[in-house]
Amino acid sequence: MNKKSMDKGSPGARMAKQWLRRGGRAAMLATAAGLLLAACSGESTQTLLASAKKHIEAKDSKAAVIQLKNVLQQDPKSAEARFLLGKLLLEGGDGVGAEVELQKALDQGHDADAIAPLLAKALLISGQPDKVLSKFADRKLPQPRAQAELRLVIASAQLAQGKREAAMASVQDALRSDGGNVEARLMRIRLLAAGNDLAGAKDYLTELLAAAPESSEAWQLKGDLLLIEKDQDGATAAYREALQRDKANVSAHGALIGLLLGNKDKAGAEAQLKAMREVAPNNPQTRLYKAVMALENGDAKAAIEETQQLLKRSPNDLRVLQLAGSAELQRGGLVQAEAHFSKAVKLAPELGRARLLLAQTYLRMGEPAKVVKLLQPMTGSKSTSAEANALTAQAFLMQGDPARAEAHFAAAAQLNPKDTRSRTALALAQVSKGHAEQGLDELKAISAVDTGPTADLALISTYLRKKDYERALKAIDKLESKQPGVATASILRGQVELQRGRREQARAAFEAALKIDSNSFPAGYNLASLDISEGKPELAQQRFEKMIEADAKNMRAYMALLALRAQQGAGKDELVALATRAVKANPTEVMPRLALVKLRFDAKDMKPALAAAQEGVAAFPDNAEMLDLLGQILYVSGDVNQAISTYNNLAGLQSSSPQAHLRLGEIYLGKKDYANAAQSFRKALVLKPELVPAQRGLASAELAAGRSKEAITVARTMQGQRGNEAQGHLLEGDIESSQKNWSAAIAAYRTGLEKKPSTELAIKLHRAFTASGKPDEAAKFEQAWLKQHAQDVGFVFYLGDAALNAASYEQALKRYQAVLQLQPDNAAALNNVAWLLNRAKQPGAQAYAEKAIKLAPKEPAFMDTLAEIYASNGQAAKALETQKAAVEAGPDNANHRLRLARMYVEAGDKEQARSELNRLAALGDKFAGQAEVKSMLAKL
Repeated sequence: MNKKSMDKGSPGARMAKQWLRRGGRAAMLATAAGLLLAACSGESTQTLLASAKKHIEAKDSKAAVIQLKNVLQQDPKSAEARFLLGKLLLEGGDGVGAEVELQKALDQGHDADAIAPLLAKALLISGQPDKVLSKFADRKLPQPRAQAELRLVIASAQLAQGKREAAMASVQDALRSDGGNVEARLMRIRLLAAGNDLAGAKDYLTELLAAAPESSEAWQLKGDLLLIEKDQDGATAAYREALQRDKANVSAHGALIGLLLGNKDKAGAEAQLKAMREVAPNNPQTRLYKAVMALENGDAKAAIEETQQLLKRSPNDLRVLQLAGSAELQRGGLVQAEAHFSKAVKLAPELGRARLLLAQTYLRMGEPAKVVKLLQPMTGSKSTSAEANALTAQAFLMQGDPARAEAHFAAAAQLNPKDTRSRTALALAQVSKGHAEQGLDELKAISAVDTGPTADLALISTYLRKKDYERALKAIDKLESKQPGVATASILRGQVELQRGRREQARAAFEAALKIDSNSFPAGYNLASLDISEGKPELAQQRFEKMIEADAKNMRAYMALLALRAQQGAGKDELVALATRAVKANPTEVMPRLALVKLRFDAKDMKPALAAAQEGVAAFPDNAEMLDLLGQILYVSGDVNQAISTYNNLAGLQSSSPQAHLRLGEIYLGKKDYANAAQSFRKALVLKPELVPAQRGLASAELAAGRSKEAITVARTMQGQRGNEAQGHLLEGDIESSQKNWSAAIAAYRTGLEKKPSTELAIKLHRAFTASGKPDEAAKFEQAWLKQHAQDVGFVFYLGDAALNAASYEQALKRYQAVLQLQPDNAAALNNVAWLLNRAKQPGAQAYAEKAIKLAPKEPAFMDTLAEIYASNGQAAKALETQKAAVEAGPDNANHRLRLARMYVEAGDKEQARSELNRLAALGDKFAGQAEVKSMLAKL
């Protein structure tokens, strides 16, 4: 700072005077004013650095940090200042800031061995255990004390990854380097306790306290062990002993606050927090408990402010993520709550509390399907979570599945018979056993004394199952009186009215729900569904668009609008644009990304599909559906090796699912790598022995490799697994047919038909008769089948195709017309009748073709037929326009493109004809009509 800046009236002088005039502690004022004046006086970096060191010795870290920053302002390359600043930030719990400064000190040449333990710890407390292990696991330091400290950090990183045995080995390494290291001895005790060796942990702790009776951390650990034994009084005394030895032991303060809150002593917890804030006001744990107390007091805003600061320092801290999510949930910030809880679950899938909190969030967001999937690991046969079962039951209730809701309520009751939800479940169990009135009386009794909604919801569910709508509505009225500002009752009332067929009353109920909560998606969605059913899709579209206007991140509204526009026949570009908007608005949601990838893939836009899938996998590397889509796209795009790699990753991710192995088998089969194909299909069958696609795939691989007996063995295995089903016989017939063993094939198909008649088996048996030179048998079977299955449209259509392939055009026409008698809107039959009528120059062809197009407006084959009919009728312009549309809809159909080229020639447009023919010529041997292409090009 120059001289002029400290003139009497300068801002710097005024600021110094203001600091000196302010109230507060004299020591703080003197320090602050002295630092300010020192910074302005042009002191040398050496003087400032020496001052910082004195403050460090005096344990005045705040003043030391200010001086070190002053040093770095004058000399940014001061490695020592960087090192000391990083060390102080680390002691204050700022892992991210410490990492930055320590890395800079390392880059500027400070002693790497001195930095290593500190940098490793900074990485650890900022939530980067993987990085700790990759950078420092094999690092050896010459100083025993430093080596011990580094091994302890490595042990903590290993513990964060669930590697308890490796962590214990690292602790033993630390003790070999520094046998008296108190921190190492403490960690060994913690690891023994975590491994259920509580007796061994207590013995080692007794030794440690005898050797280091003044260790605050040892007394704190004693409290932790006593708490495991549920000795709360002993634990409290131990924590207070810890604080006697070190008032700044934030962990002991935190443990006491937790105990006091657990005993509902909020005043005592507040007093303990006050003591904690006096000795460690800026420590992250102090902030954490400030947030806890704010949440206890219903001050979600203050809790959010504290957790936001904590997450800046430690974005992956599980405790902070859960606390931040809880604060957002209390405030009603459901999207942000979901983000925090989802991250916690992703970081630690075994973290049951985070999973339960996320489930509660999904319930409030109206997404019951997510709840069921999320809580599946906690509601299985070995479940010990009553709360998980209760939440799952609520989810099934929201989905309109009362039977499964009751099953989970009953499971919750068995796990915890004392709480209200469990009593509710027991009452439901009575209902399910046929004791309806007894169960209903119990539900009413619970509802009368319980302020929560569980019993009321169960009561409503029971009445709905019994179709007792009047009493269901009365129970909804009771629920509404308990929750007057919540839309749930109005939504349920609407659903009841829908079940009764009273659409207007249902609409009124859903509109009432929207008045309570204008962002209620269930209410808006039900109203949109009513609009659609009444033939007013444009109103439904407007509803979803308004939802998006009100909340630009409303993912469910985006997805509903996307589905609606697809049903309305919206073009690919519009749907892709809408899905892209949904992805941008919801970058942390997988559903919009999946929709975008599928749209691109279905439209055969392979490059954009691949890019979207790769972005999706980068955002959601553990999402099986996204990986599966990426694998499919890679395979179709011709990148077989990458597709295989993707499915190998998926197999590792879903070790209990056969899907990846099934896909790999299909890819290897396409590559004619029959050995690997068979191996992949077998792996799928180990996981799911009765998986039909894998069994058929294995049989195909064996057959292609020339092992027909092995293929038959697969079919026989299927027959043994499914004694009353036909699939094994169908497969055996297919194998025998491929070998032209027609008698064996016919026998297999016959047996299958006896087990379980089906159109597919009937078609294959008829085809086998025909192929084996037994037309009389085929005709006899045809008559018998149609006599018993006169409405079998599929079989009649097959007969039409068979006649068409045999050039029996009149017979084919009769068959397709018979299909239309059974199914007047069968678009494929309409198209075929149109083509046959046009070929025979009979009237009515155009009307049939136009109806087929109306039913399937994007089908290239139907457009091609209509274009041909227009051309036959002399409507050349219409024919050309329709053929162009056919080629645009199916650009890979070379025959359609050749007909378009012919039409261009007839229209005299040689340039367009040449363009189409050149594209066909580029296909080479892939297109069989190259002779005509060459001839036409030569004439242009």
